[in-house]
Amino acid sequence: MRAAGLDHAVAVGLSGGADSLALMAALVAEGHEVLALCVDHGLQDGSRAQAERAAEQARTLG
Repeated sequence: MRAAGLDHAVAVGLSGGADSLALMAALVAEGHEVLALCVDHGLQDGSRAQAERAAEQARTLG
């Protein structure tokens, strides 16, 4: 994270599920700068749409 100039950011793997969304929401609420990582693994039908939804949810949360 330091190499990217994000010394104080927290990276969160965001699947779009309840657990990862709750974690991101809690970190944002506590004032952390959060870098959400959403991956389209391409292993299942609809994985791209799922990754896009997770990314949109991350943008909404801040």
